[in-house]
Amino acid sequence: MVKLLLWRHAKSDWDTPELDDHERSLNKRGRRDREIMARYIENNFTPTLVICSTARRTRETVVTLCNHDIITYSSDLYQAMHTDLLNIAKHNGGDHDCLLLVAHNPGMEMFAGRMAQTSPEIAERFAMKYPTCSVACIDWDCDWADISFDNGGVIDYENPSRLIGQE
Repeated sequence: MVKLLLWRHAKSDWDTPELDDHERSLNKRGRRDREIMARYIENNFTPTLVICSTARRTRETVVTLCNHDIITYSSDLYQAMHTDLLNIAKHNGGDHDCLLLVAHNPGMEMFAGRMAQTSPEIAERFAMKYPTCSVACIDWDCDWADISFDNGGVIDYENPSRLIGQE
């Protein structure tokens, strides 16, 4: 059994529209939300490998995790679509039980939304889209090499707004 966490980067700053998209940093809300979601991840999951997009906003999101030794960076996650994300997980999962990808929409939303169809309650939450800093946990009862969109499902999904509402 393997688990994949999909963590969309926190809210980015658009105050400098001429700035290259890859170089946008987090805004105030994004800095608050990343702390909330890092605590959520660390309290509920044990990723042993984190692969993060090289974009500044994803690097600023993931830095809040306690164990920096398990974080690697890949430009393949920048603008990756859902099929790319699946292949990245398949090829990097190795002996890891839990892998965390930190990346961008629309790929994250497409991946999680497709996998959420196995759970009506979670699928209903996806009607609200996949806001910044959201985390979905997808579970498969197989090895990484055998994961697909047809044999796993979202078992957990949270976003900062829901967690703040529960505090």
